Amino acid sequence: MIEVVVGFVAGLVIAVLTTPVGVSGAVFLLPVQLSVLAVPNPAVTPTNLLFNVVSGPGALLRYGRRGALAGPLTRLLLWGTLPGVVAGALIRVYAVPGPRAFRLIVAAFLLPLGVWLCLRTVRPGRAPAGPPPAPRTVTLLSLAVGVVGGIYGIGGGSILGPILVGRGMPVAVVGPAALASTFVTSIVGADRRGALRHPRRVERPAARSAEPLPARLAEPLSGPLGGTADGPLGGTAVGALRRIAGVQTRAGNPRPITRYGNPVLHRRCAEVTVFDDDLERLIADMFASMAAADGVGLAANQIGVDARIFVVDCPDATGTRIVAHVVNPVLHLPEDRGLDVDNEGCLSVPGVRADVGRPATSYVTGVDMHNNPVRIDGTGLLARCLQHETDHLDGMLYVDRLPAKQRKKLLKESAEAPPVGVTE
Repeated sequence: MIEVVVGFVAGLVIAVLTTPVGVSGAVFLLPVQLSVLAVPNPAVTPTNLLFNVVSGPGALLRYGRRGALAGPLTRLLLWGTLPGVVAGALIRVYAVPGPRAFRLIVAAFLLPLGVWLCLRTVRPGRAPAGPPPAPRTVTLLSLAVGVVGGIYGIGGGSILGPILVGRGMPVAVVGPAALASTFVTSIVGADRRGALRHPRRVERPAARSAEPLPARLAEPLSGPLGGTADGPLGGTAVGALRRIAGVQTRAGNPRPITRYGNPVLHRRCAEVTVFDDDLERLIADMFASMAAADGVGLAANQIGVDARIFVVDCPDATGTRIVAHVVNPVLHLPEDRGLDVDNEGCLSVPGVRADVGRPATSYVTGVDMHNNPVRIDGTGLLARCLQHETDHLDGMLYVDRLPAKQRKKLLKESAEAPPVGVTE
């Protein structure tokens, strides 16, 4: 409840203070999200996109009634930021899905901008250096800002506004145009991220690893405490916004991923017998840890907890996204044990992958955090994920299923790989 109140108040205050000057304020949510609410880093981008969309209409309506949105600056900003935000969404999904690269790119762009704005602030009264930028310069600048906005989850007004005003353009002209650009590009960015998130929409088969899914953002966009299926909602921006709107009901804190060799990974985990707030908190932390490590599944012992629990955020063979948790799971395999051989990886054995044969379908039964019965039916990648995570709870990793020589080689390579997710 506290997280809900803090998030609501922060969003309300930021929107009230920033939208009148053409800035939605999503960029100012970052310290609240990471430092106060402990939102997993990959979840920042879609949260900011949604904030942009819901915080701007009031000010835009007011600007529209005054005719302030019809100027050429609005068109110039849209021409640049619209293609830029699509490119940024592609980069965020396929080039920098991990939180480490995400932070570096944001810092490389925002730090020089912040220094420049601070220098201009401490030297008040200085006339703008030269005339306002030319239309071509504005469009190219908008393109660059759109790319960064698509990566970071900001529409660009918070970056473009100070730059254009600093170059001598009136705030009364820049504000409406920057806010309109932020609003439109956020809708487009949300739609593109939603399309890229669902394998059915991009018309390519999902990568079929049991945990790290290449080119996949692992924000916990659906309620991780509900254990529900979230299928594609269509090709519209509204559908994409509905997909990113289902934020966590309880913020979790990412924990470091336990690596191969830790004893907790190599023994059967203990049954869960107590269903209380600590269990709910653990499951929230598991979702946050999985998201921070870009995984599609995570067992409790992978964050050092000896308990028979796993979480998944994974598409099945139809592209339907399943977000769920299971306590004390029991794996059920088909009578026909024909094996589907495919590539697999593991967060606890980072940096390496190998082909592993598993049944193409499976399902698990168990209970949720409130001790209510649950069942998850798996096909495609989800079937592999259910088997992989149940293996973890039985003290077995996928490399343990490989020939000794191959396992030894992979473990040697993995030992030199950096950890995934958060570190101590």
